[in-house]
Amino acid sequence: AETPADGPIPDAVLERLARRNGIAPWTGIGALYGDRRVVAAAKRVIKECLRPFASRLVFVTPWKARMARTVLERLPGLRKSRMAFLAGRVDETLRHFSGRPSEIALPLAYWKSGGPPQGRRMDPARDGCGLLWYAPLVPMVPERVRTYVDFVRKTCLEFGLDPLITLTSLSDRCFDSTVPILFDRSNPADAQRAHACFDALLERGQREGFLPYRLGVQSMKKLTHAPLSSVELSAK
Repeated sequence: AETPADGPIPDAVLERLARRNGIAPWTGIGALYGDRRVVAAAKRVIKECLRPFASRLVFVTPWKARMARTVLERLPGLRKSRMAFLAGRVDETLRHFSGRPSEIALPLAYWKSGGPPQGRRMDPARDGCGLLWYAPLVPMVPERVRTYVDFVRKTCLEFGLDPLITLTSLSDRCFDSTVPILFDRSNPADAQRAHACFDALLERGQREGFLPYRLGVQSMKKLTHAPLSSVELSAK
């Protein structure tokens, strides 16, 4: 295996895996809703805005995603190929956008816990997966986003954890971010390190003005009992 059992994935390995799988350092995904004329106009604007920054832009309709998945999964030589896997992921993602519940992200919880179970449904709680969520709100301002990404990356690496950062737009002014902190619950040292990393993210994020929009029950007091002087809200 190229990824280490303990500690973050080295940058050189990440770059090699990204090249092999055609994944850019940053990947964005979204959905366009409306009739054909509205969607076509929106696509033109998006292409114009993102062309200077994006190395690749792909637009896929739900119908095309379903057809690609169906065809690839029925061809014996391609049924287990990476193309079939990617087609399935795209199809499930678009179904999720349409409001249908999906388990597309659930295997993430098993990353440090031995992988998803074979032959039965995934249940991270039953299977003892170790997962904490650091989930703050981030102003949709380039400088603030860069500050946020840098501080999360630095903090996670300090504790030997991979900085897995997602930014989801709530409006044209704010992102909600989710950072999964994954660990092996059967390893006390690993669990302690994960909790220490979460506490550091929460404390440092408060100082930077990045406050969580949700907390686990084990962490609520760290916010509600914090002195007002330690919580610096940013209006930038």
